[in-house]
Amino acid sequence: MKLGLRFKLVAASLVALLSLFGVSNSAVAALAAPAVYSPDVLAVDTTEVQFSVVANAQGLSPNLSIQLATDYSFASLAVNRLVPWGQTLDNQDHEFTVTIDNLNQDTLYFVRAVLATTVGTSYSDLAAFRTLPPVGVVINEGQTHTNSTSVTLAANAPVGATAVELSNNSTFLQSVQAELGDPIDWTLNATASGEAATVYARYILANQTKSTVFTDEIIFDNVAPTLSGLLTERVGSTLLANQIGADADSGVVRLEYGYSGKTVSRPYSEALEFSLTLLPEFNASVASTKLSVRAIDRAGNSSEWYLASVRTYPTPTVEPASFTSKRHGVVLGDWGAGANFEYQWMRNGKPINGATAATYTHVDADLGTKLSVQVKVTKRAVEIKTATTAAITVVQAPSITKGATVSGKAKVGQTLTIAKPTAVGYPTPKLTYRWLRCTKATPKSATLNLTSYGCKVISGATKSTYKLTSADASKYVVANTVATGTASFVSRVYAKSTVKVVR
Repeated sequence: MKLGLRFKLVAASLVALLSLFGVSNSAVAALAAPAVYSPDVLAVDTTEVQFSVVANAQGLSPNLSIQLATDYSFASLAVNRLVPWGQTLDNQDHEFTVTIDNLNQDTLYFVRAVLATTVGTSYSDLAAFRTLPPVGVVINEGQTHTNSTSVTLAANAPVGATAVELSNNSTFLQSVQAELGDPIDWTLNATASGEAATVYARYILANQTKSTVFTDEIIFDNVAPTLSGLLTERVGSTLLANQIGADADSGVVRLEYGYSGKTVSRPYSEALEFSLTLLPEFNASVASTKLSVRAIDRAGNSSEWYLASVRTYPTPTVEPASFTSKRHGVVLGDWGAGANFEYQWMRNGKPINGATAATYTHVDADLGTKLSVQVKVTKRAVEIKTATTAAITVVQAPSITKGATVSGKAKVGQTLTIAKPTAVGYPTPKLTYRWLRCTKATPKSATLNLTSYGCKVISGATKSTYKLTSADASKYVVANTVATGTASFVSRVYAKSTVKVVR
């Protein structure tokens, strides 16, 4: 079937529709990556479309295909047509003209070009077109919504028709007669946002009779959408975005992200977290780099530009920070909703077999080593970050397990001796001693209220032996053993005091 000139669509007539559903060419720009640009719809008929597409394979062997879908998300393809390259393999742009037939009549299609090489796969902007009904009238190339009452009409006339009569009401009391062929400028009768506007058409036949009435409908929407949930999360050169758009009349179809003078677009699905590949110009670590986002609805209305914040990720830490705790966990920080965590505990930088839980109880083999944990964070099966905590040195707090008893007579001139205690810990604890003179007898204890027992430290008495002096007469002498470990961790034992010292 030859495509009629009266249905030829120039690029200017598609600007509004392309801007509604397009994805900026900058979204696929990357070093040596293939480049493919939005298909330019040349002509469309009831079951056939013709368009051109420009692609650059960067000198690599490519696979170029054209995909059509009836939903802008491309969840289900109506057509997936491989286009023979047949061009020189260089880094130049090449233009291809593609005709696709056997399409459904009076149907809105979205089209994109896909170019794959060994470097990667690039997707073009989206274009949209609507196949014509066998006979009828089409508003704005089949768009469902408009933000202006000024539209264009395409009249698909029956055989033998000489003109078309158009009206905004079914009675044709106020109507306009137009010639067939070129698109027709028209003003809708719509004032309230959300209102459906109908165009009525009937054709003047050769015998001056009039055809039956044909109609097309479009919804007028001049209210801008809103946007919330302005936090994005960066994963290398990718953002995970979860912006929520709201629009009462026509619904949000696209989000635009702006940064460094560039704009990247993505089709929108409510509350759907999706990936957005960034250009090298975007660097979230540079304070002057700002990321803005806005929502576009089906009618072409746009929200204001909002400044989006890019989440910075915390650094996990081992908890508790106490070196002597046997059981450790991880303080993760705020990673946002939907985060999943995997753990691998490390000893001196090497994985500990089987230690993949959120907590870890250290064993003797860990004493003296550097303990850390590697945390892998994912969202929707996408790895966000793998972070390793700062290492802590595993030690064992000192503890006096036995001994620390005193022998000798409690008599002036006699020598008291502390039986050498047994102390455990890592590193090996250092033992020190001190002697105290008290006014009351004291029990053996790890702690002692010196004031309650009238105890004072005897100056210079720091050995494991002590010779009683006249100052000790009628007093009670207490030996205090101290085991000191790393980081000033200590264990103390106060031996049971002597009986009252006599002369």
